[in-house]
Amino acid sequence: MDFLRKTIFCFWWGLRNLSSFGQNLETSSYYWENCFTVLISIFGLLLFLYFIGNLQVYMQWEAQKEMEELSVHKTSKEVEEISKHKHDAISKQTSKERNEISKEHDEISNLLEVISKEHNEISKLLKIRPLPPVAP
Repeated sequence: MDFLRKTIFCFWWGLRNLSSFGQNLETSSYYWENCFTVLISIFGLLLFLYFIGNLQVYMQWEAQKEMEELSVHKTSKEVEEISKHKHDAISKQTSKERNEISKEHDEISNLLEVISKEHNEISKLLKIRPLPPVAP
């Protein structure tokens, strides 16, 4: 029985020095008092570990929620940027096509004018009726 008392007292002394819970508890060499203080100290450590675990889960949950909100916001921004970029690209392409069409139109009207002048000159030489004027 003396060995068990010494072992419990040593265990309590080691637990008290390793943890910050129950440091102000001064126990005697009475066996049941040491057992009670050991149980109280272990119970306090377990509650503290449970609190830390729940705190960690809560913080991870909050961080995940924020990341989801950021990804949704970022996705909507990306969609807006892509649609704006596509709209700009299409408008640039259509303006280029319009410029090309107007250049081709000018070239064709110039060719028609040249052909009309040549035809009129040839018709004067051959005494054939001239072509009507070409609309621009």
